[in-house]
Amino acid sequence: MVLASWWDELGRFPALALNQVFAKWLRTKTTAPSVAELLNMLRGCISTPAKPRQLSPPPVVVTAEELAARREASTRLHKKFPKFWRAPREGEQ
Repeated sequence: MVLASWWDELGRFPALALNQVFAKWLRTKTTAPSVAELLNMLRGCISTPAKPRQLSPPPVVVTAEELAARREASTRLHKKFPKFWRAPREGEQ
């Protein structure tokens, strides 16, 4: 009879909320909670609003002019420091 009353009361809550409440109870309590205590814990769990999701930053848009400037700078650096831009040849360090 007790099991049927627990089933009737707790069966309408989502399984995730039940898992969270029972995990919290196992960490903090030593005696079994009553149905009323579990219902209060479940209501607190469900009524707590979820944290807002953090949006990812917008994609970086590179204009054609900026891309050309980057290529030109890369070419200048390659000419100025050729050893840093390629694998060393045999005998080089």
